[in-house]
Amino acid sequence: MPGIPTVLRALALMVTLQAPPTGAAPSAYWVPLGDGTTWAFLESGSFQDSSGNTGSHGPTRQEISFSSVDYRILDHRATLVANNGWYLSETPNGYYRVADKGDPNLGQQYRYYTDPKPFLTKDLLDVGQSLHASGTLRGQWSFSGGGYEAWDGTWEITRTNLGIESVSTPLGSFDAVKFREVSISTSRTPATRPLNVGHASWTEYAWLVENLGLVKVMGSGLDESDYNGDGIVDRWVYEELTYLATPVPEPASAALLGLGMLGLLGLAKACQTRRP
Repeated sequence: MPGIPTVLRALALMVTLQAPPTGAAPSAYWVPLGDGTTWAFLESGSFQDSSGNTGSHGPTRQEISFSSVDYRILDHRATLVANNGWYLSETPNGYYRVADKGDPNLGQQYRYYTDPKPFLTKDLLDVGQSLHASGTLRGQWSFSGGGYEAWDGTWEITRTNLGIESVSTPLGSFDAVKFREVSISTSRTPATRPLNVGHASWTEYAWLVENLGLVKVMGSGLDESDYNGDGIVDRWVYEELTYLATPVPEPASAALLGLGMLGLLGLAKACQTRRP
């Protein structure tokens, strides 16, 4: 069930930038997005679950490109869409993610954020200051034999400015603003499995350079499910993920990556969104 942290949504670099020299500490953490913006990063991670399974992957190179749209999603109108299915809208405080995989015919499941979930904001938090936000979400699972199962849930995040920290990545070395984000989400399927409750929690650390992007993100999280509603977790999956910003390749290389990499960002969180 959904529990999608910022770590799977924001990493990396504007399309025209190549590896720059060490950057100065930013005065605000605004990252412009627009039609044609592309991010590139290396993703790696590991997992373990309640069945005793463990595994690791990466580093795998991935890209996300954004295009302008005018698309109505529930109560919000999106202005950008990413090639992996995110829909973003610009508000007075910046860009907010409003939906993932908005077309239920495109995959096994889709989800809508009924209340926009913060993605990047223009407002600068003072060191030690936190931003808290919460809201609701809903979506559907598709059955292999046809038909859908509706679900709903809640989300909340707390994002804290931890101050300036030097960080090195394949893109270069920077004095970046370091953030901590703690997120919690719940989900349930009241019509068909009213006692089934999902719960996911994540803690992430992100290093952001103004006008460039998130150059490094590290996070870990636990996804838990209670199938029969007795208050006891029946399944859990623990993950650790790391994203490192890299230069955007030339168009020829990007085309090759497009054959197999562009859909992986959503798949990297498969154990967080898998239907029990």
